[in-house]
Amino acid sequence: MIQSSLYNLLKTKFKHDLLITKDPKEAQKCENLFRFFGYDVFLFPDLRAEIGDDLRAYQHELFQISINLNRFFASKKSKKVLISPIRTALHKLPTIELIDKKIELFFGDRVDINAFKDKLFYWGYSFVDIVEVEGEVSIRGDIIDIYPINLNRAIRISLFDVEIESIREFDLSTQMCSKDELESIEIFPAFFGLDEEKHKILEERVKDSKYDVFYKDIPSLGLWHLQEYSTCYLEKLNPILTQDSIDEIDEIFDFGSYEIEKSTILNLPKVPQTLEYKDFTPSDIDTFLKLHKDKKITILSKNEAILKQYGIDPNATKYKIVESNLIVNILGKDELIVSLNREEKSKKRRKSSIIIDELKPHDYVVHEDYGVGIYEGIVKRNILGAKRDFVSIAYQGEDKLLVPVENLGSVDRYIADSGSIPILDKLGKGSFVKLKDKVKKKLFEIAGEIIKIAAKRELIEGIKVDSSLPELEIFENSSGFEYTDDQKKSIEEINRDLSSGRVMDRLLSGDVGFGKTEVAMNAIYTVVKNGYQALFLAPTTLLSHQHFLSLKKRFLEFGIKVGKIDRFVPTKQKNDTLQKLQDGSIDVVIGTH
Repeated sequence: MIQSSLYNLLKTKFKHDLLITKDPKEAQKCENLFRFFGYDVFLFPDLRAEIGDDLRAYQHELFQISINLNRFFASKKSKKVLISPIRTALHKLPTIELIDKKIELFFGDRVDINAFKDKLFYWGYSFVDIVEVEGEVSIRGDIIDIYPINLNRAIRISLFDVEIESIREFDLSTQMCSKDELESIEIFPAFFGLDEEKHKILEERVKDSKYDVFYKDIPSLGLWHLQEYSTCYLEKLNPILTQDSIDEIDEIFDFGSYEIEKSTILNLPKVPQTLEYKDFTPSDIDTFLKLHKDKKITILSKNEAILKQYGIDPNATKYKIVESNLIVNILGKDELIVSLNREEKSKKRRKSSIIIDELKPHDYVVHEDYGVGIYEGIVKRNILGAKRDFVSIAYQGEDKLLVPVENLGSVDRYIADSGSIPILDKLGKGSFVKLKDKVKKKLFEIAGEIIKIAAKRELIEGIKVDSSLPELEIFENSSGFEYTDDQKKSIEEINRDLSSGRVMDRLLSGDVGFGKTEVAMNAIYTVVKNGYQALFLAPTTLLSHQHFLSLKKRFLEFGIKVGKIDRFVPTKQKNDTLQKLQDGSIDVVIGTH
């Protein structure tokens, strides 16, 4: 009910500049509502790192934090708000003084290339041969390729001596430039806007860090050692929390470690719940509009085509029609706001099959058509009057293959047993094609064996479970949310397998936060209610603990006892859990393999 509660508050008086939400989904709902009221909205990502974690895995999230902090404080608009999932807000982040910096480059500017390199290095940009993701820069003679974290595109700057001759976008997959030239660009720091002195101080702190990571450097541990260069924005700004974010606090602090006290969060103001309005999910739009025809109705639609699709006249005067891509659905006593828009799935960023800057000359690589060769580096060649970059690969007999950088997908690193030295292929001999055919034949043989094993598995008699028990519907309805169609379908298919009398062989796949655990808990509940026990295996102690907390909380009201076994559980407790499993006083056990 977050949109309706927030709507009621925004209609009266909203005095806060930081809203804390439960998770990114709730943050997005709030963002839509704030934009509906004309706010400048700046959205933090969900930073789920714990103190001491290697931050290289969270680089994209850190970039987004830096960008939104920079833009939030730069905004001159009176109505502006920063929205943050609670796990992000609990971290100390760089002070605005450390982030509020930028480089502005204009066509015709003179560039001191050494000073420019130094600044980008202190600001956290990675120097590579070929730019592939945000936060990378490549300087090759009079060409500067850079992917500023604040832009959604990579930029190529051409110099004539020290003067900027052109600024153009370029395509990461083809490395080809756009024909259109830009007048200027802005470059934000890649999370830390350090100078030489601060960079040296932070580097020393990181080297002496007590945290155990693969490689101790500023990108991996810098955030945890900022000290005087960091601040808690919960204390610096004027925050307010959603009720759902408050409900998460106990679980977050039971598991995670943060520099902020739990009491600090609990004492913050909360968005008051309302009975004046309620959230709703529109299904039959036509019937719904007729049902509420006497109310003041606002319809949000991103274009006229969608209006016509629902049979609504774009010129109708009985509704207030707003051209907008927002999703706001609120029902009140005298008014109705309904959105015809639907959430769009975010597209995943394309990743190259090989990262050139990780290769060194003389490394072995494999071309999908020509086989094993030796990587020699990046070379420039004039093709039809234009300079282009190529990956040079050496083969037998001094043969060389030049692969355009836009065709990098055809090249990959050679991987083999440690210490083995591969035999180079010869261009034009066709030996690699024969090898591929041989491997393909072997793969078909392996596939045949897998099919035979699967056929034998089908003949094994499994436990038959009754999945028609009325308690199962009660469990589903107690989840606190409406299951998605995919969740319902998965639960039905798993229950069908469990009641079939055959051994189940199923993979449940889905993105983080899309409800796989809830589906698994339905299966566990079904099995336990049939008098059996369930084992929940997790790959790490971290996930083992997370799932233990989730299942314990979910099963509490149903009298299902949950235990845990991993390497952090003391031997005495572990033996006690095993004994309880044997005598049946524990129904579910969670642990690592």
